[in-house]
Amino acid sequence: MPKPTCVQCSSNDSLLWRNQESGQICNECYLSSAASKELRTEIKSEDDRRDDEESAHSPAPYMQVGDIVSVLDVDGGTYYAQLRGFLTDQYCEKSAVLTWLLPTRASPPPDKCFDPATYIIGPEEELPRKLECMEWVMHAPADYYRAGCT
Repeated sequence: MPKPTCVQCSSNDSLLWRNQESGQICNECYLSSAASKELRTEIKSEDDRRDDEESAHSPAPYMQVGDIVSVLDVDGGTYYAQLRGFLTDQYCEKSAVLTWLLPTRASPPPDKCFDPATYIIGPEEELPRKLECMEWVMHAPADYYRAGCT
């Protein structure tokens, strides 16, 4: 079997060969060209990779701060919340921070429909939840429930 010849340095003495479009290249030429092309990427801290946003695209309609979403629990119960903010983590996964909405006696059953006039503002959650576990219900101003509390 004939020995390969490097297309860059014309050497035929190498333990490792690489195939390129122009022919075979010896390991020494490959390493020297790879070292010159090496790009240095800056490693960012987690704080730099997390972005606060005012809106987010998801499989549902365009969501923005103030929108009402429904969340299902493990038993199939429906709960409603208002979006307070969005986050994007280092893996580009979108999450949202919620303010829970509490039903009153006048509220229809949560699994039937949502009537915004019959809910009151509830606890604010600090733990972000993934957008994929939420279902968009309606657009609402960000201060819709706050205006009635003051």
